[in-house]
Amino acid sequence: MKTIITLLSLALVTGSFAAPENAITASSTPPRAPEFTKAGPIPHKSFFGGYGALNRSMESGQVSVKPDQIFHYGNPTIELYNGQYYWSIRVTYAKPTHLTKYVNGYYISEARALVRYRTVMHWLYEAPRPVRSSIPVR
Repeated sequence: MKTIITLLSLALVTGSFAAPENAITASSTPPRAPEFTKAGPIPHKSFFGGYGALNRSMESGQVSVKPDQIFHYGNPTIELYNGQYYWSIRVTYAKPTHLTKYVNGYYISEARALVRYRTVMHWLYEAPRPVRSSIPVR
C-alpha cells in the first residue's frame, strides 16, 4: 500500500500541469458574440441535478412538468425567439397517461425552457413523437 501511495505522489509531483505552447491562454481568448451578452450569463447545472432557473420555475408552478418527471437535461444553446435572445435548454420528460388505450402508461415528450438572466421566461412544449415498441405483437 505504501508503494502505491509513493508511486502516485511521485507521478503527481513529476507530472507537468503546464499547457502546451500553442494552447489559448485566458488573456488571448476571442471575444464572445454579441448575442451571448444579450441573453445574460450562461446557465450552469446544479450540483443536485438540473438547472437552478428551471428548478425554481418548476417549484413556483410556472410549468406542469415536475423535476421528478425529467430524465434528461440538454446543454444550453442560444436561441432567437420573438426578436430576443435566450438560453434554450431542452428537457426530456416522461408524462403519465390515463387513457384507456394506454393502461398506466407513460409517453416521452420534450420541452424547451428559454432562460434570460437566470430566469425562465418561456416554456415551449413539443408534440410527443410516436415511439415504436420493441415488444413483438402476437
